[in-house]
Amino acid sequence: MKNASTHLSARLATALLALGLSAAGPCNARAPELRLYVLDCGHATFKDMGGFSDTGEYDGKPGEIAAPCFLVRHPKGDLLWDAGLGDHYNYPKEGSDAAPGVHVTVPVTLIAQLQSLNLTPKSINFIAFSHLHWDHTGNANEFADSVWIMNKLELAAALTLPPPGGVLPETWSAYKTAKTETIEGDYDVFGDGRVMILRAPGHTPGHQVLKLKLQKSGTVILSGDLYHLRTNRLFKRVPVYNTDRADTLASMSRIETIIKNTRGRLIVQHDPRDFQALPKPPAYLETADRAARSAGFPGAAQAAGLPRLIGMINYAARHDLPEILAIYNEVIRNSTAVYTDVELTAERGEAWYDAKIASGFPLMVARDASGITGFGSFGEFRAWPCYRHSVEHSVHVRADCRGLGIGRSLVAELMNRAAAMQKHVMIAGIDADNAASIKLHQSLGFINVGHFHEVGFKFGRWLDLVFLQCRLPATNQSTTVKQTP
Repeated sequence: MKNASTHLSARLATALLALGLSAAGPCNARAPELRLYVLDCGHATFKDMGGFSDTGEYDGKPGEIAAPCFLVRHPKGDLLWDAGLGDHYNYPKEGSDAAPGVHVTVPVTLIAQLQSLNLTPKSINFIAFSHLHWDHTGNANEFADSVWIMNKLELAAALTLPPPGGVLPETWSAYKTAKTETIEGDYDVFGDGRVMILRAPGHTPGHQVLKLKLQKSGTVILSGDLYHLRTNRLFKRVPVYNTDRADTLASMSRIETIIKNTRGRLIVQHDPRDFQALPKPPAYLETADRAARSAGFPGAAQAAGLPRLIGMINYAARHDLPEILAIYNEVIRNSTAVYTDVELTAERGEAWYDAKIASGFPLMVARDASGITGFGSFGEFRAWPCYRHSVEHSVHVRADCRGLGIGRSLVAELMNRAAAMQKHVMIAGIDADNAASIKLHQSLGFINVGHFHEVGFKFGRWLDLVFLQCRLPATNQSTTVKQTP
């Protein structure tokens, strides 16, 4: 076994010299800090998603997954994590059937995306895989000049004859002549703790996830196939074809504990919504190209640039509920921001969370070193089907964090997500005396459209409610909102 930290600097220097680079010399293309780029390496639609859970929730239901690649740019080198479906699926443009009931598309080649960053496969110093299934190795042979970081157990399992289901050895055969680094257990790629491959067996014997420690975004973990969908993460669903159910659940538990302890973010690589929410090149996760996110919003929203606290705002997890409910119940007790005087119990909070996930609406949280500082979500404006393109949102900030711009960032994030879901109008219902919230929304392009007098009663007095709305920018996607199973 090659320990992750043993002689790492010497190995790294040797690898870089083998690639014609100097470990210490200047390189204008090298990133000055750790960056994560998300590359579109394909999409797959399934007539039957039943294989993604061994307890039957998806049986007979169609669905889709993303198959991204990730480029990690470190001051000491570049790492490609997973290699997608393969650029050969780029033609024909409408895609092709990879297997009965499985249709795949690759809208843009991986090579073209690297070129947009002034890179080629020869520029990539290292390549590593969450595992060796075909949808993660499609472009691997393009990187024959890179150092291949190969998990010993994964390689041994993938080389058995006949090959295991999902493994196409011809897509990663270049490892035979490439320089390789064989690993077991956790592995520190660059020796500074910022790019860690973590052991997470179960989906396959040597399955792994990638843990990054970004300067602003903090801990980010790329899931590999630990989960395929957000709902698999929520309900701990195990695919039919995983090699070991117990190992899968143990890996889920370990990675979720790491996420909790580091207050990190887990990206479900295959989930279309997680993929859609990530920045696309030339933007990268640490900056997320704020200007691109503000484009299309009217008036003051565009001028303000919709500032977004990258890495501090992400999806809520079930374990976040106690902090979310503490914020919400304080708002109920002490303000008229919510027209109720009944606090939310843990049981009702669980039901509310499950309903949000099931409906496909986002529940976002802002967090810093002290914990969750605010949360926000949106849902149906009215239940009738012809209101389906309109949503109403709510945002609440922890009492000791108000006035810091957290609420504004949460509203801006919800606007972005609603637009991505093809929603047309976002609506805010605000107590008429809440001048700060009304002003905040107006600065983001909301306009007043109604004033209801004495429609609420709390703290012994009548309350007025005002409605504001904002028309969201159109996108080039289908107007049908697809729900991931």
